[in-house]
Amino acid sequence: MKKINYTVLIFLMLFGLTTCTPSKYIVAKQSEIMKMNLDRSATNYIPISDEDLTKSKILDSAYNLIIWNRFSNLKLYIKSLEASKITTSDLYLAKTLLFIIRKKYDDAMVSLGNVKESDYVLLRRLLSIDLTYETTKSDEENNYNELLKRYQDLIDANPDNVMLNKIVFIRMRYLRYNY
Repeated sequence: MKKINYTVLIFLMLFGLTTCTPSKYIVAKQSEIMKMNLDRSATNYIPISDEDLTKSKILDSAYNLIIWNRFSNLKLYIKSLEASKITTSDLYLAKTLLFIIRKKYDDAMVSLGNVKESDYVLLRRLLSIDLTYETTKSDEENNYNELLKRYQDLIDANPDNVMLNKIVFIRMRYLRYNY
C-alpha cells in the first residue's frame, strides 16, 4: 500500500505540480476559428491560414506539434532545422509561435523580426502589435492609445477580412476594458 502512495506522490510531483500556466494565446487554423462564436471570447487566437499550412511543411509540422502540446518536440524540431542551416520565414514564424506560447515575448519579437516583410503579412502585423503590448505592459498607460491605433489601422487596411476584424476587436476590447 505504501508503495502505491509513493508512486502516486511521485507522479503528482512530476506531472501535477510542474504544469505551467496555459498561454493566453491559442494557435488555430483560420477555418476552425471561422466556425467559432468569437463574440464572447476572451481568447487571443493566432490565425494560421489553411493555405499557409498546405504550402509550408515546416509550419504545418510546427502547428501540429503545437495543437498536441508537444512543445519540447517543437523545440527539438526547430533546433534540427537550424542545425541544417535552414533560415526561412517559416522557421522564424514557428519559433515565434513557440516563444509566444512559452511567454518569452522578447525572444518572440526578435524571431518575428526575422520573418520577411513579404511573408505572412497580416499575421506578422497582428503578432507585432500583440508582442509590443506584451513587452511593454508596465508602460500600459504610455502605449495604450498607440496600440489601439495600430489595431484600428490593421482593421482599416483589411475591412473585408471578417475573421481578422473579430480577432482584433477582441484584443481591442481587452486592452480597453480588460475583459
